[in-house]
Amino acid sequence: MAIIKVFFIILFIFNNLFLFSQNFKFKNNLYSILSDNSVTLQSYQVNKSDLFYDILSIDSVVIHKKKKYKVVKIEESAFKPNSSTTLIHLNNIKRLSLPLTLCEISSNVFNENFNSLQEIAIPQNIKVIGYNTFANLPSLTKIDVKGISKINDWSFSLNPSLSYVHLDTCVNIIGKNTFFNCTRLNTINLENVSFIDEHAFEGTAIETLNVPNCEIIGEFAFADCRSLNHIDLNDSIHLISNFAFINNTALKSIHIPMGIIGESAFMGCTSLNKVVLSDRIESIGQASFFGCTALRYINIPSSIRKIEAMTFIDCINMEDIVLPNNLIIIGESAFEGTGLKEVVIPSSVLEIKNNAFANCRNLKTVILQSDNVKFGDNVFPEDVNIIRR
Repeated sequence: MAIIKVFFIILFIFNNLFLFSQNFKFKNNLYSILSDNSVTLQSYQVNKSDLFYDILSIDSVVIHKKKKYKVVKIEESAFKPNSSTTLIHLNNIKRLSLPLTLCEISSNVFNENFNSLQEIAIPQNIKVIGYNTFANLPSLTKIDVKGISKINDWSFSLNPSLSYVHLDTCVNIIGKNTFFNCTRLNTINLENVSFIDEHAFEGTAIETLNVPNCEIIGEFAFADCRSLNHIDLNDSIHLISNFAFINNTALKSIHIPMGIIGESAFMGCTSLNKVVLSDRIESIGQASFFGCTALRYINIPSSIRKIEAMTFIDCINMEDIVLPNNLIIIGESAFEGTGLKEVVIPSSVLEIKNNAFANCRNLKTVILQSDNVKFGDNVFPEDVNIIRR
């Protein structure tokens, strides 16, 4: 009895392995069976009747041996041209019609040979878009994304004509380099996104950023967005990572309600003139406002115990600053080259490091409220008047 049972188990496994690895053709396209009712598109070959169509339609249901299968996946190799005719056809495609049955698009599927593709609509049932899937499409202008919660790394990067992206409410994670160097992208809705990974929008043309539910903005996420002039953050923000907004030369003001500001986060934002920080800011990273030459106003909240090195270096229009009464350390070159005229050092400060106020040519008066300060080298200009109180 046990031998018969083992025999039937082996037979069952063999039949399923045979079934699920079976390939077949339908309308010249090669499919592979994934399950009892689903297949993946392995290889596409154009029919002569479709050669001059500019819309590529992928079947939602295919038939093999009188049995129907849903197309749920497109493999990476699906659109690698197997003939010059197919290559010409793919380069003429302007619009994709993806089946509603589709659940997964593998990496690199559409990133070659679709030079005329203009619009993409991701259907509702999609759960996975692979890496680099729709990258390097020179004519792509519009994307509508539904279904997925995460857009993977490089998915839509390096698309020079892309200007408009609509994300469904379920999209909450933007992967690394997702829209990297999409130089014309100026419209995208990010209201439901909670995590934006590094370099995600670097080099885009975004003008307004509204991210009320975003918790983490990754390194270089909006670097070199030289049209970005308005940012709305909310109480959900926990981390603005290193270099997140570096060289955003159109940004004029920002309110940061809470969290951590990373190193060089706003470095080189040369139009930034006003920064409002709440008392729930945990730390301000070194060089975070380095080279913000237009900066005139920033409040340093009472939650800050240390001003890191080079935080405000070369903020030449910063004429006034109020240091909080809980401040303990002023870092190296923290205010070097600023336009400060007078500084009050509160009694809580225990150390002022090298060059903290060096090259502040307008600084004439420093009021020290403590006798217990440890000074580094070249802290103040030589001609400054130090008053102890």
